[in-house]
Amino acid sequence: MASCIIHYKGLFLEWSSITNAPSSFALARGEFERYYDVCYGSEGVKDLPEHLDRAVSSGSSAIPPMTALDVVSGNRAGPKESELTLDEIFARFYAGVERASPRP
Repeated sequence: MASCIIHYKGLFLEWSSITNAPSSFALARGEFERYYDVCYGSEGVKDLPEHLDRAVSSGSSAIPPMTALDVVSGNRAGPKESELTLDEIFARFYAGVERASPRP
């Protein structure tokens, strides 16, 4: 698995198993679908609804199913590649309206 989609508290982000960190902002479903379309085009989004539904039901789009917590375990998403909790990851990478600064 080079990447998968993680769902947590109504938000989605793309997770890279190469960097062991997010490769996108955390976005609401509609925003994430637009992001994914821009990044991967019509061929890339063909199976996106299935991936998002799997992420909602198990926490990630990974096959075999993995929880979001399992996917981020041992991550390097924090400062100086430190490990962050799932809450910290989604707070740090949330791209909501109230967030004014760019992704760290």
